[in-house]
Amino acid sequence: MFDFNTCSVDFIAKIASAYDTSGVSLDLKSLPNSLKYAFLGPNESLPVIIASDLDQHQEEKLLNLLRENKEALGWTLGDIKGISPTVV
Repeated sequence: MFDFNTCSVDFIAKIASAYDTSGVSLDLKSLPNSLKYAFLGPNESLPVIIASDLDQHQEEKLLNLLRENKEALGWTLGDIKGISPTVV
């Protein structure tokens, strides 16, 4: 079983793919069966991609952890601290 208590923000950032969707109509791509979209914000905003085989308790814990640490996630490449814009 996955232990969310030992999960680092860097690890979450690598597994969570999220976008700033304020005022933007989302065009979500189809995903392989092993992945699915979940949303951190209201009205299906702030999408993240998570594993589809998580049970409901695991999914709730993961989404709560991501919501609590939204400011640590890079919603766009420009938001991610430590990445030079010249690299992108």
